[in-house]
Amino acid sequence: MTLTPQGNNDFHEAAQCYAVGFSVAAIMFMVRATEDVLRDYYRHVTQQSPSGAWGNLTTVLKIPVLNCPSSLMERLDKLLKKRNEAMHPKERSPGDWDEEAAKHVLEECRNVIKMMVTDLIDRDNAKEIKA
Repeated sequence: MTLTPQGNNDFHEAAQCYAVGFSVAAIMFMVRATEDVLRDYYRHVTQQSPSGAWGNLTTVLKIPVLNCPSSLMERLDKLLKKRNEAMHPKERSPGDWDEEAAKHVLEECRNVIKMMVTDLIDRDNAKEIKA
């Protein structure tokens, strides 16, 4: 997997925002960085360039023939909801955006990224076994 310069910057900004207590900004940057990883995951799984927003990507990735782990898709859907709340401030409850919430979202992003990487490794190993 390859991280774009923007994705790399978003991870860095998320860490800096979290470190100084800017929870909402940390969540926004981390979710945006995760979307960058999702785009690369999509590219590897579908062999096509990603187009459209996060929801469009996960809709395609849920096609059964692509064999994406359902637990990954469920977690991506939850993060998409959090991403959408971040983009629309009137829809968010202040208690869902404190330091503890940021820590939870950052951890969930980390877990989702790990799941995407693990799935791609598993796919590569399966290809080698077939060859």
